[in-house]
Amino acid sequence: MSNHAQQIQQLYERLQKNEYFGKSRPPIDYEFVALMVKTYGLNELRMELNKMLLWLKANPNRTKKNYRKFIVNWMNRRQSNLHIHISPREDEE
Repeated sequence: MSNHAQQIQQLYERLQKNEYFGKSRPPIDYEFVALMVKTYGLNELRMELNKMLLWLKANPNRTKKNYRKFIVNWMNRRQSNLHIHISPREDEE
């Protein structure tokens, strides 16, 4: 098994053991984790998953059923925030 595949497997196992993500319906399976890593990158995904867990612990009344959707929406919002176009100031034109 390649190092990359091992890292995906470790992330998958971590999500399965998690008190929130392990209860997702539909479940978070290995193929979904591999697709997230391909789409968002392993390091960014790990960092954002830690932020999601912190948010979930801070907001216990906001639990979800479909954590797949929660993760994808979180990551897509994160990426769209990074791609905001900033217009030049008038005096720079």
